[in-house]
Amino acid sequence: SHAAPGRDVPHPPPGQTTQALLAPPRAVPRRFIRLNALFHVDRSSVEDTLRALSSEIASEAAAGPEGGAPADDVRAVPWLRSDALRFYSLPGHVRLSRLPSYRRGLYYGMDASSGAAVRALLRDLGDGPAEVLDLCAAPGLKACAIFDALLSRGAGGTVTAADVDAPRLRTAVQIVR
Repeated sequence: SHAAPGRDVPHPPPGQTTQALLAPPRAVPRRFIRLNALFHVDRSSVEDTLRALSSEIASEAAAGPEGGAPADDVRAVPWLRSDALRFYSLPGHVRLSRLPSYRRGLYYGMDASSGAAVRALLRDLGDGPAEVLDLCAAPGLKACAIFDALLSRGAGGTVTAADVDAPRLRTAVQIVR
């Protein structure tokens, strides 16, 4: 580390200025999706969705100012790849709301950090039925992922989702339905 003795603020690495460290990143970060388990009951349905998504991304990119993105730029997130989670990353410029497959509900926009929280919870649940309380649950995507995981385990259980923000909770109810 380049931290000065007795201070918490690190110094920039040799050759880098403070302005360079504070500058916004040049690349657009990737965005993440989780496949909706209601539509993906087997490998074939997953592959169909990924093909459609790749095609839609390529079409959107070709029509946009970016000049096109590779159609194969839909990548599985290896550590969130289980049948219960099925996370993928997409180019950051992709606008999910413009994609027909998104509007059909085939997947959700969900950050990988939320998937990591679900994965950590699943690891600690054990083999029997589970009772999970998701506080601050809106908009409900983690609760859906937890429920899908409980179903895929076959052990049963319940997920209770609660939130104090009424408009966000209404969104959660729509997603769960």
